[in-house]
Amino acid sequence: MFKGIGSIMMARLLKVNLLLAAKDCSGALSKTGCLRKDDDNNLEALLIRGHAYYYLVDHVVTSRFAEGNASKGKLRLAVEDYKAALAVDPNHLAHNVRLYLGVCKVLVQLGRGKDAVTSCTEVLDIDE
Repeated sequence: MFKGIGSIMMARLLKVNLLLAAKDCSGALSKTGCLRKDDDNNLEALLIRGHAYYYLVDHVVTSRFAEGNASKGKLRLAVEDYKAALAVDPNHLAHNVRLYLGVCKVLVQLGRGKDAVTSCTEVLDIDE
């Protein structure tokens, strides 16, 4: 992974990877910005930076279908759509909060309160 780079640069890249793993995307962006200033051709830093930007952005993916089905009264289909969207990227926390909340709301409408609690708990586990 870090071929042909010095030990200081390798340590910095490892630190940035740890920031990203800890979901500190802003910290990872800041550090990769510094790394890119030091070495404009640092592809590892660019890749990490791309991942950090990806996780900061709230992607729409398939949740529009679920929201549309819910608004049309197709509640069971909406739950399936939300769950399919959650499977796309389980690590995208910013997006998954909205998806779990959607599942929760639809399950409440279906009268499945116990199941809704599970989805609402997922929302709170991600972002209190």
